[in-house]
Parts: sequence; C-alpha cells; structure tokens
Amino acid sequence: MRIIGIVCGLMLFTLQGTEAHASFSELKEDLTLFQEARDNFYYVADKANEVRIYTDIESRFAGDCEDFAYSLAMKIGGEVWFTYNAKKVPHAVVVTEYGMVFDNELEWPMRKDVYPNKLLFKIGFSHFDTVFVNGEIAKQKKVQ
Repeated sequence: MRIIGIVCGLMLFTLQGTEAHASFSELKEDLTLFQEARDNFYYVADKANEVRIYTDIESRFAGDCEDFAYSLAMKIGGEVWFTYNAKKVPHAVVVTEYGMVFDNELEWPMRKDVYPNKLLFKIGFSHFDTVFVNGEIAKQKKVQ
C-alpha cells in the first residue's frame, strides 16, 4: 500500500509546474506504456542513419534510443529531442506537451525542468536517411 501511495504522490507531484496540464489518468496511462515499452525493448545499434518506428511496443522490439523514442511518441504523443546522456553519448528522448521527459535509460519520467540532461533540439525525420515503420520503408532520401 505504501508503494502505491509513493507512486501516486510522485505522479501528482510531477503534474505541478508542467507546461500544459495532464490529467492523472493520462499520466498514469503514459507511465504504464513507458514501463511496458522499457520492459519490451532491447538495444541494437544502428547500421546506418535510420530510424525504426514500431506501433506495437507492447511486444518485443529492438533498436536504439531514437527508435525507442519515436515508437513511444507514437503512443503517448510528444516530440523527440536530442540530448547527451550522463555518459556524454548522443541520446534521444520524448518530451510531452505537458512537460515530462521519457528517457529509456531512466526508470521513471521526469519533469523537463528537473531533467539532468540539456535538451538541445527536436529531431525531425529529415535527420535520417531512411525511416522504417513496422519494418517497411516509409521515407528514404534519394541517393545523388
């Protein structure tokens, strides 16, 4: 019972000071999807400058941080941002419209104003040579 109270208290605390207001149920649903995605995700480095988006994150899926971030953003909304992680390695995270950062390297989302890494810029699809959705090519830059 104490754990539930702590989690509920954490969720309510995180709603304070956010840019837009998320309902408790919205944050709870996003948190559930985030935890499920983290449990189902395994890291595989990119072979090329590509992003792989999965619409089913409730099952096993693989990729790097951009793949995780775009796949999660498809479910919870938000934008994918570039940052450097704690080890100073390039990294991608989801930032929601209500000001929460969902980072696959962290157990819990954090408010943007207390997230330890500097959010540098939004990552758009133009940053990638190839975009896959569920294994199918959705966008590919023309070779010159």
